[in-house]
Amino acid sequence: TFGPKITQTTVVLKEASLSPFSGKGSLKELTVGNPTGWKSEHAFYLKEISIDLVPKSLTADHIVINSIVIDNPEIIYETTGALTTSNIQDLIKNVQGNGSAQPAQASQPAAAQPAKPVKIEIKDFKLTNVTVKVVYGTNNYTVKIPDLIMSDLGTKEGGLTPNELTVAVLKQVGAQVAQSALKSAASSSLKDKA
Repeated sequence: TFGPKITQTTVVLKEASLSPFSGKGSLKELTVGNPTGWKSEHAFYLKEISIDLVPKSLTADHIVINSIVIDNPEIIYETTGALTTSNIQDLIKNVQGNGSAQPAQASQPAAAQPAKPVKIEIKDFKLTNVTVKVVYGTNNYTVKIPDLIMSDLGTKEGGLTPNELTVAVLKQVGAQVAQSALKSAASSSLKDKA
């Protein structure tokens, strides 16, 4: 319910499990749809996300996640011409435009003062074995991108809001995807010329 408010797209999660004692869990089959105007079936399909968090932080306004590992995700990078406009860039704009969206604090009484915004800190974030399907008009091709490893997201800031965290990760993913798409397109063009 919160994902669509941040992304302004459909967000579907098939299954989630989390142990309140160990803080370990997983999300299965998370699909993030495309922003308005894009035609491919989705932007992201994440088959499984492994999570390890500090259990007691779930009841506070500063959630500490020790690690998130997303293995073998599928990203569709759709562009209209110049590779400077894409569904991923529009997704980032949507998230940035919704900077005030916050998840509700379940423990907060209805008549109480507004809750402090929830902040999230991620010690280790890994996106591995990434397949990117590049869609450019009627042309489709697949590229692999290097593993994305990020550390201490939100640590020095005292945590990031869900929107800030989403933008930070999407910008890194978007940059790697665009770079790989450009390299692949350039390589294909050079082969054609040769």
